[in-house]
Amino acid sequence: MADPPPSSVGAAVNIQPQTKAGVPYEVFLHVVEQLIEMAKDRYDVKVWSLGYEHSLATKLVLHELNSTRVRSETITHQRHQKLRLALQINQQSRRMVEKTFARLPMMVANPDGLTRSLSPVKAYVPLTDEYIPFFTSLQEGREFEQFIYNQAILLPSASGYALLTRIEKILLPFSRYLITENEESLATLVRLPNLKSIVFNVGGFSSKLRNSMKPGLHKVDSKNFPDLAKFCTRRSSALRTLWVNHLHNRGIKLLGFIDSNQDPIIELHPSLERILISYLLPYANEALEELTESMTQPTAHVMNLAIL
Repeated sequence: MADPPPSSVGAAVNIQPQTKAGVPYEVFLHVVEQLIEMAKDRYDVKVWSLGYEHSLATKLVLHELNSTRVRSETITHQRHQKLRLALQINQQSRRMVEKTFARLPMMVANPDGLTRSLSPVKAYVPLTDEYIPFFTSLQEGREFEQFIYNQAILLPSASGYALLTRIEKILLPFSRYLITENEESLATLVRLPNLKSIVFNVGGFSSKLRNSMKPGLHKVDSKNFPDLAKFCTRRSSALRTLWVNHLHNRGIKLLGFIDSNQDPIIELHPSLERILISYLLPYANEALEELTESMTQPTAHVMNLAIL
């Protein structure tokens, strides 16, 4: 695809700020800041899958999901196009971009759609992006894969730690990552220094859930959330211990969603004895109403987990 012509903004900032007739340096900085802000779109949140890559100094790599789409349609490509002008002005403008959009190594799908390779161009990643941790779902025979990934998190290299500092939100398409049997992988969450939230799919829910959506703390009702109730009562002891001893005091949120196209509707509050929930009102009511309406349409509603 041919590159678009430089904009008038680009022409303005492409003047040496040191010259008497040039743009004042403060104005130059402001214009670059505006270019960066234009590239930040809170609705264009990218979901990355984290993985291990021995050839990199970081030992960690981002996997671009849905990278088999037309290149010009991907969020990754669109971000680069928006940032290109600011990146090309001078070293100062490039440093300003990279302060907001960290450059991180990524793997992309090859044309065959079956294999992946390391991209020669690093991704520009803001703090708003979400990350799915590598997880073998405890499959027999893949223990070493999980072990070396976990070690890259628990004992990171200097550049690996720099990557970990960018992770503020963990996304879990299934609650299985949180079960006690996965205790060793759960421990890696403690090593994310700037983690702010863990968001996961709570599974099935009752069609009568709206009747129970009231303010305050509630026990997890098996009629409203059958899968979540089973997890909380039978398989959450490791998570509860980890939460009380390490994550709670850091102000990290544990949130649950019922549809991947929507924001979370509940917050979970683990203690050593149990897990309580609170509804994120009024959004939870609106989200459930919207989801219920979509499920009554002629086309059956299917949870969108294409990010996997």
